[in-house]
Amino acid sequence: MWSQNNNNLSEYFTRSIITTLFLTLILLVNLVFAQKHTVVERGSGRILASKTQQNYIL
Repeated sequence: MWSQNNNNLSEYFTRSIITTLFLTLILLVNLVFAQKHTVVERGSGRILASKTQQNYIL
């Protein structure tokens, strides 16, 4: 009984850790893209910038 409870707890912790890591990774990627986007917005060629961003995504 106790071992099964412990197993469920460890599974829950690993899942939560994985989800938090995933969310932080998404946040970091968004921050990097936001910085690039702000740099692009300052420039005059927005269409060219969006094309380069598409290349980054691909």
